[in-house]
Formats: sequence, structure tokens, C-alpha cells
Amino acid sequence: MGRFRLSIFSFETLRLKAVPLEWWLSLALGSALLLGVEGAARYLMRPLGEYAWAYWDDQAMVKFEWFRAVASAGSPPEVLVIGDSTGARDFCPKAFTETSGGLTAFNLAWPANFPFALEATTLPFLRDNTLKAPRYVVLFQSPAAFVDSADVERFEAGILSSPIARLARGDVWPVDRVALARIYRCRHLLVRYWLRGEPPITSPTRDGFMPERGTGRTGQGNDKKPVEVPLSKRRLDVVRKFAQVARERGTQLIVVVPPVRVRPVPSLFQKYRRWLENTAGSEMFRVIDCAELPELGEADYKDFIHLNERGAERFSAILGRVFADGIATCSPASGPAQGS
Repeated sequence: MGRFRLSIFSFETLRLKAVPLEWWLSLALGSALLLGVEGAARYLMRPLGEYAWAYWDDQAMVKFEWFRAVASAGSPPEVLVIGDSTGARDFCPKAFTETSGGLTAFNLAWPANFPFALEATTLPFLRDNTLKAPRYVVLFQSPAAFVDSADVERFEAGILSSPIARLARGDVWPVDRVALARIYRCRHLLVRYWLRGEPPITSPTRDGFMPERGTGRTGQGNDKKPVEVPLSKRRLDVVRKFAQVARERGTQLIVVVPPVRVRPVPSLFQKYRRWLENTAGSEMFRVIDCAELPELGEADYKDFIHLNERGAERFSAILGRVFADGIATCSPASGPAQGS
């Protein structure tokens, strides 16, 4: 048999050479620089608040963070409108205030802020005991927002994927804690504050109202009826959550069935109205049914479900008169005809 030479490894063979001192010094210097830059970034970001960097849209950030600031200061508007584009496009705070007896109002609604997105972006404001609750919270949602459809989920995804929505769900990433990662998203606010000496967040234009321009004709553009499918219990339960928080905070939740252009009113609207009417009493919220307002005509609509600017001003004035005539004492389910 052949002879095999064995190699025996000793601990001396495996011993690593000592790390040079200059390596340790470089690592310490790099860490100190990184911590220093992170500290400087936190200092620069401090005037913007904790959440300005986390929104899906700059205009949305201004709307939501302005409301956070005034509610934190103890002076929120008396009427806070929340919800999707049927609120953002259809509610004009100025026109409402003029007919409501001077009630201050702010439009916090945003397009595609459908129930799941609304729960992540807006419900935390009402749950936060450090923020003073408004007197009334007025919810606008298209009945189509309460359907589990691919279109609804697609539009809602843009908001649900934002950091502010993730944080509301408790889905915190390590990078969310790093100020350096936030600076680029807020660069225009930092320039405004540190270089121009201006407030980083100012009152939104027209108190958050986002009007539609022009007039659409029936059958054109976005003039399609919602899909005639069952309402989603999971999405409707979000309304219950808002009602519960409203009771806990001592504010009044009012749900508005938005105006719709076509007649007869689509069955999805009718299902939504029936659910609201059957639920309002037990959950202690109120309903204002505006689906078939005779005061609004063809020229007031932009499309099937949205008013144009003129129509929104007219509609908001009607809603203001409902409040002026005593919304706080009306029955749980009521409409403009009963309140005006």
C-alpha cells in the first residue's frame, strides 16, 4: 500500500492575524460621521413633524398634516369631511359655511381613499387622544367603494402601499426610523422652512376642496354605473369602526349618500342606503341621503358620480342648510328634504 502523508492543522494555522489599528480607527470615524449626519438630519426634519415624509402625494401630506397641526393645537374645524373623491370633489367648505350658520369646515377627503385606505389614513386622527376631535365627522363614500372588485383594490393600492398606511397597520420597516432616508421626500419643505423662512405646512387651498372643472354629458367620460355586485361586509365594517370611535370621542358621525346623476338610482346605491338606514340606529350615526337631490341638474355634474365646481358649491350650500336647521336633533336616518 502506498503511504499517505497526513497534514495536521494546529490552532496556530487557524489563528487570524491581528486587525490593523488603522482599520479600527477608520471604522470608528465612519460610524461617528454617520451618527453625526443622522443627528443633523433629525434636526433638519424636526420642524416638519413626524409624518410629513410618509404620504403618497405632496398635496395629501399638506391636507392631512395641516389638520393634524390644528387639531393638536386644540382648534380643529367644527365639521370635518372625510372619504373619497365624492367628498374631495363635491364638498366646498366655503359654500357650506355660508349657509350653515357659520360652522367652520375642512375637506380631508381624498380620491380613492376607500374604506381600507380610509381606515389607515384617517381613523388614526380620530383615535388619537392628543388631537381634539371635531364636532361633526361627515363621511362621503361612493357606494362602489364598498365592493370587493379589482378596480377598487387597484385605485386603493396607491394609498395602502404608502409609508403612512403601513405605519398605521404597525408594519414598520427599519428604514422608517432613519431620518436620512426621509430628507429627499421632504426636500421642498426643508427649502421652504430653512432657506425661505416660511412655514413648512400651510393651510391647503380652498380648505381642502378639490373641484372638478367643466361639465360632462351623460354617457361620456367617467359616466359608468358601478358594478352591480354585493356590498362587502369587511368594507362596511369600516363604517362601524368610525361610528365606534366617534362615540368614544364624543363627536357625531354623519354619513352622506352622495348625489348621483342617473335615474333611476342604481341598485348599488339602493343597497347602500338600506344598509345605512338599518345600521344607523344601533351604531348611533346619522344619514343624509343626497342621492336624488331635485335641486341638482344635468349641468351640475362632471360625470356619473362627481359634481363639477358649480354643482359642488350648490350642493354644499344645501348641506349647510341641513346643518343650520338642526342636524344634531334630526332622526338617525334623514335627508335634505327632512332637514331643510
